[in-house]
Amino acid sequence: MDRTAALILVLACAAARADEASDVDVHGGTRVFVQPTSGDALLILTPAVAGSAAVRDWLRVDVNWVADIVTGATPRTYGKAIDVVTSATSFTEVRNVFGGGAEAKLGALALDVGYSYGRESDYRSHQIRAGARLDLFEHNTVVAVGWAHDFDSVCDVAQSTLPLLQRQPLDRSAGCFASTPGLTEQSLAVDGIEASIAQTLTPRLVLALAGSYAHLDGFQSSPYRRVSLDGGLLQVQESHPRLRDRGALGVRLRRAMPWGASLGIDVRGYRDSWGITSLTGELLWDQPLGATSPWRFAARARGYVQTGAFFYRDAGSADSYEKAGPVGQYFTADQELAPLADLVLGARFIYGMHRASDDRIWGLFDTGDVTLSADWMKTFALTPDPPNFARTQGWATAVVVGFSLALRR
Repeated sequence: MDRTAALILVLACAAARADEASDVDVHGGTRVFVQPTSGDALLILTPAVAGSAAVRDWLRVDVNWVADIVTGATPRTYGKAIDVVTSATSFTEVRNVFGGGAEAKLGALALDVGYSYGRESDYRSHQIRAGARLDLFEHNTVVAVGWAHDFDSVCDVAQSTLPLLQRQPLDRSAGCFASTPGLTEQSLAVDGIEASIAQTLTPRLVLALAGSYAHLDGFQSSPYRRVSLDGGLLQVQESHPRLRDRGALGVRLRRAMPWGASLGIDVRGYRDSWGITSLTGELLWDQPLGATSPWRFAARARGYVQTGAFFYRDAGSADSYEKAGPVGQYFTADQELAPLADLVLGARFIYGMHRASDDRIWGLFDTGDVTLSADWMKTFALTPDPPNFARTQGWATAVVVGFSLALRR
């Protein structure tokens, strides 16, 4: 376990010992993401630890750490003339994000602020956030609003004076953020706001509405990807617009069912200024495995479909980048900007623990949950030859398994 993660656990446990009346939550776990595509395989380990404690009746503080440890090989060049396997580049990357915050409760109003710092070899991120939540009518109505601002820096080749069609991608992250000649830092600023309202309609039915908006300004291409132009004679770094506005609206329904079960229905629509429109629908089911069993079972099925960005051109089309060149000054090798659909099927098993005060878990915690999860994901290409087309082939695009432990007092 990372030393920072261990420190978070130690601080939370120390807070619990220091004050017998304290309210402490500790959560730890890991997720394993496997993309089993030949020539485009990825393995991502995501350990995470979080701890929070009530230091006053009205004040709560939290700290957290999450990491992504990524290894694999993925194609870096998009175009019909490129062989997927031989153009794949092997890499290993580690990202760490450290964060903390505080929440103050003033009657029915809760205010929170926080900060997080993300670090990897070719990327730096600072985020500040603030939010408010109003709990009304004996918890039957909850209104929330949140704001966040990201200050990001991306490592790139120093080539701003070169014409667009002469710019080359970054080969590797060695030397990034070290004043290395030939390298520079690109900036990206992100402002986001979201608002939601949750309303209890009946004793068994809850409805929630949520909306979000984000404005991105800065470098939004991958510094590593390139696109084949002019019949393959030119292979240059992809080029995305520097401005992007994103908006989403969502509806969530939760219905209490017989046998202690619950049914969830989520629908979310999205649109951005790059021309992408998407729709997500998800069904969720949660129920105990017996009237007295400590185990619960949860399942979900999610479907997603999107259009492509206005400047996306498929390698298999008559107006591909290789044949027709850039769309204005833009061209992409990002699969996420192509028309696509995906399906996710998942299941979780949750074991709930409840202990008397004289038999606490590790002598500290009264309740806890152990969760085992698994998800299967399949992506479907909606154009003949999008970037990373191999990911849409085979029995699965990705398989994700996870384990987590949450303890409370």
